[in-house]
Amino acid sequence: MAGIEFLKPRLGGARFEGGNIPLDVLPELSALGRMVVDVAKARFMESHPDHKRLPPGFTGKVELKLATVENGSAIPVIHLVPTEPSLNGFSLPYQEFFEQARDDIVGVVASAVRAQESKEPVSLPLQRRYLGYFNVIGRGLRDGEWMELGAPGYGDGPRLTKESRLRILELSNLDITKEVILRGSVPAVDKSRKFFQIQPINGTKVTVPLQEPYKDTVLQAFDKYVGTTATGNALIMLQGVGRYDRINRLTALDSVAEVELLDPLDIAARLDVFRTIQEGWLDGEGIPFDDAGLDWLATRFDHHFPDDLPLPYALPTVEGEVRMEWDTPDSVIIMEIDLNTHQSSWLWFDPNSDDDEDGTINLDSQSDWEWMVGRIRDKLVMCDG
Repeated sequence: MAGIEFLKPRLGGARFEGGNIPLDVLPELSALGRMVVDVAKARFMESHPDHKRLPPGFTGKVELKLATVENGSAIPVIHLVPTEPSLNGFSLPYQEFFEQARDDIVGVVASAVRAQESKEPVSLPLQRRYLGYFNVIGRGLRDGEWMELGAPGYGDGPRLTKESRLRILELSNLDITKEVILRGSVPAVDKSRKFFQIQPINGTKVTVPLQEPYKDTVLQAFDKYVGTTATGNALIMLQGVGRYDRINRLTALDSVAEVELLDPLDIAARLDVFRTIQEGWLDGEGIPFDDAGLDWLATRFDHHFPDDLPLPYALPTVEGEVRMEWDTPDSVIIMEIDLNTHQSSWLWFDPNSDDDEDGTINLDSQSDWEWMVGRIRDKLVMCDG
């Protein structure tokens, strides 16, 4: 045969609608392929205890290839195919061991799903050394996304999610890698040893490799570092892959994808400051902020607030709301956002007259965001004029 349909990992979630697969998912599919090959080698050796090594060409006569992408979310169809034209029309060499490997990997995910649902300990059908592949496979999955490991004869397979992937790594006692975004200052740079340190706004200091693509940005931030307790430090946003220990502490950055110098009023950075607030933070009053609510507001603001408008100054309130202010000589806008209801008060006034307007907007509503942005644009443009 020219090849067989081997694996169909269906990807679900908004990013995969219409059959689209973001490029950053491709390394995860590649890692899945490498895992299949490594486990297939182990299965061959287990079934041939008299062999001291793999037979020549074990992995050279067949290979895994992405044949097509089907619709229905996005379904990459992976085929097991011969590498030599002379093998077309014949059974694929060592096919059974590749299929055993695929079934083992599907079994790992199924076990993790059971463990997650039952909260009971389960054993995983693969050795720890192979489970390390899950530090790549599924790492980019976001909330509400999944990779369903379907294969011929399986029907719907088990779903790998952020949660079930972490469960696999926990059950195998492996360090965990996750995509991470850090916002913070740069207190130290060592050019000769090519590393720098980032002090996250909400977290412990981490050492990071200093590489050419983002070196100038890091040095700009370092030049504007004025002290550990100062509020005037330049801030960067760093996106990469972080390594976490067994108690979920970030211990290292395995790789860096992007470093960006932040606006001093960057909303996500300001909200990170709010995460450090403790009970009674203002003269014995004031409640701490909920991380989920801050995540929601940071995401909504990033998605809906245009970059051609000035950023507001974000302040915490003792009631646990986020106050945003745009303040000019002729126009003041104030919003107080409830992180539980996702409602916000709206107040605009002209400090030089009696003109004002107020109301309430729903920040889960696209139309309310459009109205809010339009009013801010009108009032600030009016002021500029």
